Amino acid sequence: MTATSPLPTPEELRARFAAHEARIRDQVLPEDLRAGFDGLKFFEPDPAYQVIAHGTLEQTPSVVEMITTRGEQRAFHRWGRVRFTLPGGEASLAVFGPVSDATPQRLFTSFRDRTSGRETYAAGRSVAVTRDGDAFVIDFNEAYNFYCAYGDRWNCALPPAENWLDLEIRAGEKAYH
Repeated sequence: MTATSPLPTPEELRARFAAHEARIRDQVLPEDLRAGFDGLKFFEPDPAYQVIAHGTLEQTPSVVEMITTRGEQRAFHRWGRVRFTLPGGEASLAVFGPVSDATPQRLFTSFRDRTSGRETYAAGRSVAVTRDGDAFVIDFNEAYNFYCAYGDRWNCALPPAENWLDLEIRAGEKAYH
């Protein structure tokens, strides 16, 4: 995706999430809930949530420990912070990647917002961050729930407090229940 990518239609969004949805249904959900699984729920795609963010990545990322749903710590590279505008105001998020990546190849951000615990999963969501030249593209229409939203057997890294936004992100995957 680039800064000029068209907004996905609801059908395209569902197709992009088909593998994720199959994994949720076939592997992530507890077996007793699989038969009643009627698919993932999404907000209607909104171009206002497909944003161009600005910031810089560190040459050498710091290693941060995120607390998990089981109270453990999990290490990630913190590559920097990006700024952008959403409905409701200006926002910024820290950008992370796996510690196994020596270069910023698979960037993501995890966040909580004012929909968390109401319309979306209480612990937060995650979304890919794509480099586009000197900018970054974040399509919140593709924000997804952590696996722990679907069952207690999963141990998910929680968004750090610096990524708790005081605005609503009414885009992406909704709460499962």
